[in-house]
Amino acid sequence: MLKELEQKRMFGRKKFRLNENNVEIYDKKINEEIEFSVDYLDLGVDTVKKSIKNSMFVELFFWAFFLIQFGLLIESLVFESENKGMLVFWSLGSGFFLGMIFLIRWQPGKKLIYLTGGQKSIEFFQEKPNKKAVETFIGELKNRIRKAYKNEYLKWEDKTPVEQKIGQLEWLKRIKILDENDFEEFMRKVKNDKPIGFNKTE
Repeated sequence: MLKELEQKRMFGRKKFRLNENNVEIYDKKINEEIEFSVDYLDLGVDTVKKSIKNSMFVELFFWAFFLIQFGLLIESLVFESENKGMLVFWSLGSGFFLGMIFLIRWQPGKKLIYLTGGQKSIEFFQEKPNKKAVETFIGELKNRIRKAYKNEYLKWEDKTPVEQKIGQLEWLKRIKILDENDFEEFMRKVKNDKPIGFNKTE
């Protein structure tokens, strides 16, 4: 059972922790940092995958600065070769921007997976720290979401009409909280007037 997941990508960091009734989320980007929690009953169990390619404009931006720095380095070598300080400065500048270009080229595009279907959604990196860890964590999160929905919506008062019970079961099936086998089993219990879970108390 995986209760925590930490993800790092370049300058970003995400951390998730499963609690009894909610999931805690810490999300740090290069320009912001946010920490919050989401109740399981506000989440759904659908997943959507998304791939974002690295922007060519960012790479072109660094290419422009590299060419400027490299041009100034060549100029210094030709006309101011005795000025060692400027040579070092332009060399470091050229090396920095060239390194950023290689980093952008080497870093694969961003692959995201969203847990959706409820009032709120959660964003994960697909392969950080690895694909198996992400799938295992999301699987455990889905189990907790389904359990929370069942605990909340499969408890009825003694006088709850059968039609209302059936309506709730159909809704839980539609949002994928109940699979076909669970749905059929609960439907049999409702039609046979057998209790499901615990009755609600006043």
